[in-house]
Amino acid sequence: RRTGRLTDEEWHDMHLYLNEISHQILDATTRRTGRLTKLLRVLDLNCMSIGKADRNYARRDGAAVKKTEMFYPQLLGEVFIVNSPSWVNTFYTFVRSFLPRR
Repeated sequence: RRTGRLTDEEWHDMHLYLNEISHQILDATTRRTGRLTKLLRVLDLNCMSIGKADRNYARRDGAAVKKTEMFYPQLLGEVFIVNSPSWVNTFYTFVRSFLPRR
């Protein structure tokens, strides 16, 4: 099924499953190398427009991240945004002033 047609419970279960798999891989790498390994997310916003933004996806993703962030600290790595339209940069510049410096 497409992710847009999942119930909130199915979405949460999928997110939890993917986090567990990612956590196991990162944990194994950390143990093998002796260096803390974190997740790097890359978001490609090619062809993204304000009108195409899926608010339901953003709401579900935000809720799932909040529920799992304390159990999977390695997943709190960095996010790189590529191919972002100019409105994303303008929005981020505004929002950044409200975020902690860390």
